[in-house]
Amino acid sequence: MSKIENKTVLITGGLGFIGSNLALRLNDLNANVIVSSRNLDNLYRLSPKEDEIEVKKSDITIFSQVKEIVANTDVIFHLAAQTSHAYSMKNPQNDTEINVQGTLNLLESIKEVNEEVKLVFTSTKGVTGIPEKLPVDENTPSAPLDVYSINKLTAEEYCKVYQNHYGLDFTILRLTNIFGPRQQVTSPSLGILNFFIGQALKNKTITIYGDGNQLRDYNYVENTIDALLLCASEENAKNETFYLGSNIGTKFKDMAQTIIDVVGKGEMKFIPYPTDANKMEIGDFIVDYSKLNEKLNWKPKINFREGIELTVDFYKKHPEYLSK
Repeated sequence: MSKIENKTVLITGGLGFIGSNLALRLNDLNANVIVSSRNLDNLYRLSPKEDEIEVKKSDITIFSQVKEIVANTDVIFHLAAQTSHAYSMKNPQNDTEINVQGTLNLLESIKEVNEEVKLVFTSTKGVTGIPEKLPVDENTPSAPLDVYSINKLTAEEYCKVYQNHYGLDFTILRLTNIFGPRQQVTSPSLGILNFFIGQALKNKTITIYGDGNQLRDYNYVENTIDALLLCASEENAKNETFYLGSNIGTKFKDMAQTIIDVVGKGEMKFIPYPTDANKMEIGDFIVDYSKLNEKLNWKPKINFREGIELTVDFYKKHPEYLSK
């Protein structure tokens, strides 16, 4: 029997890319799944199980709405966020409202109505900034390069403060470059790898900034779901921060070439970095996931190319996603 079976589980931002995949897995594990979202435009992501999963319209920035959805839950996966680094620099107030105030609303709600709940918060590799050495691990100093990453780091610290003062348990999972089914493919700022898949499937040119030699650590979404479930169910995850990665660096241009090879069409072109993008470029980034492995026995089950093949297959079977 799964440790999550028959548990009432809330996913904030549950109609997003990772949230929808998580909701479907939890439904398969016989959890009582509640998905919250500020709008319901992405309800299609829960197909074909949308009738089996409870969906609540709720804005993370409105305290009364957050308090209502938090009550009577056993586990909360806090995924609701503004996730674009570029957008956070153009509208820092809105990013702060969602990523900081929204998290504070959640923590205050837990404190008031559900102190025993287990909270799993998804953060980002961006909290590190330009790493002083590779691979990155939980001891690497933080020096964020953009507002989004600063706000995610701030939200992490609020989780720790609320644990220290009020005993609220949490686990923080810092995500790297996650890709897979149900991600949008129309905007590079919301997931560059899936955007490239969309470009290749449409037989369009994939544009790469710089020489494409920068290293990235990619992880298929189902590997991420495995880690999230362990964070929610294992005692060793309590009040810990983990980096999720593969310990494998893949050149950016090799990522794009793999997509082209798997799709069977598309091409690359290289252009200089725009000034704004260059200021947020972190350089090479590879994660050491030893802590996650040692404490929770997690390791990626699906490798990079297999993940690309599964993702491409999904979009070929669901071409409607190519325009969403």
